[in-house]
Amino acid sequence: MKHLGQLLLMTCEEPQVSPSLLAAIRLGYVGGIVLNPAVLPSAESLQDIIWLLHDTAKLGNQPSPVILLDTTDSVSSLWPLPSLRSMAVAGLTDDVHRLLNTMALIWRQMGITGILSPTLGVGDKTPSPWTDKRTKYLQLWVRELRQAGLQPFIRIVPTPSAPDVSDALIATIDSGLGAAILDGHEPVNASLWRDSLNFRGLLVQDFRFTHFDVNLIPASIANGLDMIILPSDADMDESYRALLVEMNRHHLSKRKIYSALTRIRMLKEPKPLFSWSLEVSQRPINEWAQNIWNHALVHTGPVYSPKVGTQELGLIEFGKPSPLKSLLQRHLAFYHCLDIDPDVRDLFQIHLQSQKNSVQLVIHLNDAWHHLNQSLLFPLCQPRPLGVAMHHPADLFLLPRDATGLTNFDTQLGAFGAVASAIIGKISIHGQWPNPQEVTQL
Repeated sequence: MKHLGQLLLMTCEEPQVSPSLLAAIRLGYVGGIVLNPAVLPSAESLQDIIWLLHDTAKLGNQPSPVILLDTTDSVSSLWPLPSLRSMAVAGLTDDVHRLLNTMALIWRQMGITGILSPTLGVGDKTPSPWTDKRTKYLQLWVRELRQAGLQPFIRIVPTPSAPDVSDALIATIDSGLGAAILDGHEPVNASLWRDSLNFRGLLVQDFRFTHFDVNLIPASIANGLDMIILPSDADMDESYRALLVEMNRHHLSKRKIYSALTRIRMLKEPKPLFSWSLEVSQRPINEWAQNIWNHALVHTGPVYSPKVGTQELGLIEFGKPSPLKSLLQRHLAFYHCLDIDPDVRDLFQIHLQSQKNSVQLVIHLNDAWHHLNQSLLFPLCQPRPLGVAMHHPADLFLLPRDATGLTNFDTQLGAFGAVASAIIGKISIHGQWPNPQEVTQL
């Protein structure tokens, strides 16, 4: 069947597209690509890749490829983009609107089909003001992309399996969700999406972060999925053949394939590509983003009041150094980077060092993959330290109640810059985080 490969999306985690991937696009074995902007040195290099992909598809008389930009983790190397949680906490709707609108126009101008981000958690169906805030900005994200001619691809976690789904998901669908990204290790109830939720976008199964077997591809399409995201190490020829063989054996309904191809074709609304230019100034984008990060700053525990004048700090980090080290370098009396499971004797030595130097101790709970053991923090919590948590903000609640914690729910450089500025007293903290369910603006 012609265009069967349009059901497959390949992942590119390299700064250049491999010859094998270009060959697969030219031959029609894959219909698009997921690009990771974090590995690209510049916006111009991204533009070059996009042009190359379009030219390659045209050379093979193939449809225009679906080009997704995965902004889930970070695009800070190219553009500043605060997380959805930062946007929701800051509450600066005008700045968020300007930032998203400008970024969407830039991405559309570059020839990108859709944006993969952010993640929507639908496991908790209990309504709360915190959930309402996130839903509001998620809807704004979707609408801004659609208005610019881009398709919003949003990861849904966990995969809904019952008609009783969260209001946040329903609101996002009603806003114009282009595609739902569903985890590869969870079964998908396609009839729930099509019949109960009246979802007309793409259902995409993502096998990048789970065990992958090519036999899962035809099974997913037969189950009602429209597209499959392949991991970067997948064999594209073998993946395409798995689809072709199952279709020829009549194990895969041609009707379902045609339905998926129709939805994919509707996704690729033909629009002329524009030459990339830097007419949109980077300065206002950076200013809007930094303003959001600054206003997203919240504290747990007592209000933090930095000492007037030059303040010396002691910084403790877990796992690996973060941007905080360089941002606070001029104010550091000492610095220690500890293992995630440090020796208690080292902790007491640091405690004695902070008392001897009479400095404010800053504890950055920065391990991205583990939650710290609360008992490990005890030796460092006398006198009262200042905690920072960016990867796992809820870790701040491991600190004693009389300790102050800071976060703005993001991990980009600008987010760290806001926290560092607050620590040394350059900017004020705009909100309080009394419990994990709610953030209160001051």
